[in-house]
Amino acid sequence: MVEKKQDSIKLKVQEASEDFVGKNIVKLDIMVKQKLNIISGDIILIKGDDFTAAQVWPEKNKAGEENIIRMDQYTRKNANVSIGDFVTIKKIEPVVAKEIVLAPLKEVNLFSENQDLIIKKNFLGRPFVNGNHVMINIFGSNYLYEVTNTSPSKIVILSEETNLIINKKPASKKEIKQIIGYEDVGGLKPEIEKIREMVELPFKYPEFFEKLNVTPPKGILLYGPPGTGKTLLAKALSNELKANFIGIDAPQIMAKFVGEAEEKLRNIFKKAQAKTPAIIFIDEIDAIAPKRDGFISEVEKRVVAQLLALMDGTSSRGDVIVIGATNRQDDIDPALRRPGRFDREIDVNVPNEEGRLDILKIHTRNVPLVKDVNLKKIAQVTHGFVGADLSALVKEAAIIAIKSKISDISSPKKEISSKILENLAISKEDFEKGLKVVQPSALREVFVDLPNINYSDLGALKEQKETLSEIINLSLERKSLLQKYNVKTIKNILIYGPPGTGKTSFVKATAKEHGINFLYVKGPEIFNKWVGESEKTIRHIFKKAKSVAPSILFFDEIDSLTQRHDDSIGNIKVLDQLLSELDNLAGKDVLFICATNRPEIIDKSFLRSGRIDKFMEFKLPTNKERKEILSLLLSKTPHEKIDLDEIVNLTNNFSPADLNLLITESVFLTLKENKYKESKLTKEAILKTYSKLKNKVSQGQVLSGISKYVN
Repeated sequence: MVEKKQDSIKLKVQEASEDFVGKNIVKLDIMVKQKLNIISGDIILIKGDDFTAAQVWPEKNKAGEENIIRMDQYTRKNANVSIGDFVTIKKIEPVVAKEIVLAPLKEVNLFSENQDLIIKKNFLGRPFVNGNHVMINIFGSNYLYEVTNTSPSKIVILSEETNLIINKKPASKKEIKQIIGYEDVGGLKPEIEKIREMVELPFKYPEFFEKLNVTPPKGILLYGPPGTGKTLLAKALSNELKANFIGIDAPQIMAKFVGEAEEKLRNIFKKAQAKTPAIIFIDEIDAIAPKRDGFISEVEKRVVAQLLALMDGTSSRGDVIVIGATNRQDDIDPALRRPGRFDREIDVNVPNEEGRLDILKIHTRNVPLVKDVNLKKIAQVTHGFVGADLSALVKEAAIIAIKSKISDISSPKKEISSKILENLAISKEDFEKGLKVVQPSALREVFVDLPNINYSDLGALKEQKETLSEIINLSLERKSLLQKYNVKTIKNILIYGPPGTGKTSFVKATAKEHGINFLYVKGPEIFNKWVGESEKTIRHIFKKAKSVAPSILFFDEIDSLTQRHDDSIGNIKVLDQLLSELDNLAGKDVLFICATNRPEIIDKSFLRSGRIDKFMEFKLPTNKERKEILSLLLSKTPHEKIDLDEIVNLTNNFSPADLNLLITESVFLTLKENKYKESKLTKEAILKTYSKLKNKVSQGQVLSGISKYVN
């Protein structure tokens, strides 16, 4: 029996993958296509609260996708539906358009008149519906256009014969809200799921909450570094829910007249109540809701109290949601952070490698890329980049690509040929140049970098190099292997030895060799005379290390923070905070390394198993190692033939730093003796310098107080 083909079918709307956004393409399950006699490339009519048309694209079969249609936010907007709504679809045969007129929703300056030809080429075969919106992407920037006229006035498709008119002036002075969907928010899939379950349920199904006599959530606090997508996430949520978005820049609420700030807040909440469903988004909420202690004014206290009262007075139906955003959540008044006000706090953190790749894909949609561009590799090297940084990187690379086509930017404007525009694309080299300009936001404030020193720049330390490389390989790069054996990874390391033995340089070189972010902290600089500030600094440093993971957090002179016999209240609190942060590093891709030349004075609680997993000793170099270090130093300096064995035997107690000083001072002596003319370094100059330095270098080995903890 031959299965009868259906004319139309009802399907549930779900979001599209990021690579199909803005292309007016929908994805259908193969069973749906068979029922409607549809093949890939066909045009379908989509009816929601409004109607639109789209092209069908192949979709891999997935379990549970039989009754689903995947479409982007622009197609959803044209059909006037949200994720989770139902639409009816049917196959149609649109006519070829004689003319299509597009007008931007805001004024757009394209590169040249010939840009129209490229846009037309990209839209060939696409369906157009009068009154619908289409998205045109020009080098990472989305421009929304309205279809103001089609001839004939039906659902039409664009062909080579169609006269496509693209106006530069908007068709209407009415401001159109930018269409932002979940597909525009990259690297935040878990956060999107959390916020959707908190907000969408009461918005769409309030009767469930009424039946259970439960008050829906009233507020969500989004916290995290600037540029991670907090505002974008809130806007996407309001668009998907077809809710009114009322954005507030909190610092602008504050006013000099008594009661003015409170009145502004009341008017905002009143406006939201009148335009339900509504989302009130308060950016930098810490500016109007600081902790009510002795350090804020009475005006600020009244504003906090007013905000608390307004949140308590919002509708219990769940049709008004307050979303606050901050990067200083610990400074917000605790009364706001209790259930019934901000019911959920969501950490919107710096994206990991997978998240950065998602964001790069979003910002390079429809952006011409040369084949040598590997977005995955760019994602790997952009540690600490937030969404805003990656957007800036794409735009910077685009500007570099454009400048390469313009020989003199100051010359009079010339008409650019369509061939040049057609071949314009961003290359790997453009991205590499862009990376030198755009700095990652998450690596500011605390000293974070990728050091410019390699293992090849260090003499000796062969055993230490092998040991630490092995630890990083297993703990950070192949940690899943250890998890299979249920073995705890080595994450906390103490390196100890005399001053100048290369401890700091060694850790920096390790970070460079493995491409890991490096945070350098000098122990004594942690201390602050203000109560609680030292502990706050430690919390901030560890938080930063986690946010830019994988990272090496290096504490130099750790003994200044962990002294055994220092019983002052301030130092005890600092040590307790440090121990607490170390205990909370489990599961994070952060390697904690600390260094000291006085291990015998460190508190036992810091050295115990579970806190410090590995002890690495840096001794003064042996004869063989000193010869290796001297050879390395001399390889970078013009010199005569020098018998190193004699110098090696003389420098028995010299550290690598002492040897470096010996060669440096010898170079200065050589230049001085030759009246600063270019000259080669001689053995005699080194021996003269040695005679001056031999009594200044440290002779003693580091104390052995650490030995009881090593075994």
